[in-house]
Amino acid sequence: MTKIFNKIGTGLFGILLLASCQDRDLPGSAEMQLITPDASSITGTLTGDNNYDYTLTWTPSNQNATMQVAVFKNGTQMQGLTPCEGNSFTLKNLETNEFYEFLFKYANADALSKGVMTSFTRPGASAPSELAFSQIDIDEDNHNLEVTWKASDDATSYILKLENGDGSRVVEETVSGTSYLLENVVLKESWDATLIAQNNEGKALPIYGSTKIGGKIPAFLSEYATPEDLIANGDDDEASAWLWFKENYPKGEYVYFGDISTVEDIEDYRMLFWLRDLETGNNDDIWNFSDVAKNAAPCIEQYVKNGGNLLLWQHAVPYIGTINRLATSILRGVNNAFGCGVGGPNPDVWKMGVCLNTGSFSKDFSSHPIYANIPTEKLNDTCFKAIAFKGAGWTEDHNCLFFDIPNKLTGLDNTTEECYNVVTEEYGIYPLGTWDSQASWVSQLNVWEAKGAPKAPEGYQKGCGTVLCIGNGGCEFSMKNEDGTPDKSAAPKNNSCQENILKLAKNSVEYLLSI
Repeated sequence: MTKIFNKIGTGLFGILLLASCQDRDLPGSAEMQLITPDASSITGTLTGDNNYDYTLTWTPSNQNATMQVAVFKNGTQMQGLTPCEGNSFTLKNLETNEFYEFLFKYANADALSKGVMTSFTRPGASAPSELAFSQIDIDEDNHNLEVTWKASDDATSYILKLENGDGSRVVEETVSGTSYLLENVVLKESWDATLIAQNNEGKALPIYGSTKIGGKIPAFLSEYATPEDLIANGDDDEASAWLWFKENYPKGEYVYFGDISTVEDIEDYRMLFWLRDLETGNNDDIWNFSDVAKNAAPCIEQYVKNGGNLLLWQHAVPYIGTINRLATSILRGVNNAFGCGVGGPNPDVWKMGVCLNTGSFSKDFSSHPIYANIPTEKLNDTCFKAIAFKGAGWTEDHNCLFFDIPNKLTGLDNTTEECYNVVTEEYGIYPLGTWDSQASWVSQLNVWEAKGAPKAPEGYQKGCGTVLCIGNGGCEFSMKNEDGTPDKSAAPKNNSCQENILKLAKNSVEYLLSI
């Protein structure tokens, strides 16, 4: 078979069309009765916006035949033989620096000709990648948006177009670097980005991205339809948490689970806070969430996968299984320490370890943002950092914590540093607090957080939100009066360590607002 080199499109950066008579394992390679297309009559030129398209034309057949064209990219078929109307064919949106081949055959009702191949590579810059957005909050009312991308190896500059959702603001800039700062964006405003790499030979195909400007707006979740209903009829810890939240975050909002039907209902909030406290029932009741909470779970799951953050306090902690961040089968398949009931008088001060000290390695959690400005103390050689959270008084022993999950996930000994490293780095489960008597074990998830990680469930990898769990029974938001009656207030008065509780709550909300 004779190869024919046909130099066409010489104005197109000197790219050569390679033509040859051949059949490339496509239908119709039986006996040929039609004349093979003339390679010299096939010419190509760049067309369309930014010369992204490639149009091939040829001399019409005088044998009542239709030209059929197949397309290959880097040797892989993109399009099978397709009849063409008239005497031209256009392939849209060719990537730069990729090898495209075109197989031409004449066909009629009875026969298919031998084929001829042409080829073309569109010159120009390679496309950039990893287009990303970062919101920069100057203060509560002023926000900027930083757009970044990974550079193309051969681009000399980039054309960046940014347009807000209603088209009232459009910014188009030529940028030499790999970032751009858009100033003065508005909360809840959507932005679309188009980025094109270019050099003196041509432009890459655009890449696209979009984002929505979110405010530092927290929301308080509740199973009660209104704040008034919660205060009148709800648990004292839940009511006090709401009153504290409202006082400290006047722009924060109260969200009833029953009003969440789509993820759009909650997507504008930077974090969600749910404190749940049961004074009746048993351990099984802690697992049995209300219908409104269960019905909202798929939306909250998607919210966290999309980057939203969630604070679960006391009996809300098992909800992390309901949103599939950590399988409920795993949570229910390990030992736990759950408590519910009305409680009673207790003379002790309850302290929580904010460290690990197994004998072979140690970790100090006291520098984590949730413990900022909360005083610590050394208890013993095992627990070298602890925080007092509950003083003497009417105590509800409402622990909601789990044992042996690190071992369950990793298969490693809970006392080893390897277990700690694997469960944190690969599974995104970070212990942050233990009973002060059990600081020698990685196994206890008492206060802990779940972040995006490679071996986390689908959707909970890099870029997802953080779930922070406060399951320590000492972190009681509102201790009752001496006679067991509730103290529903923004600053409950019966706990001598109440300031530490409120600092923990404030730090936890601020931490989740910041990430």
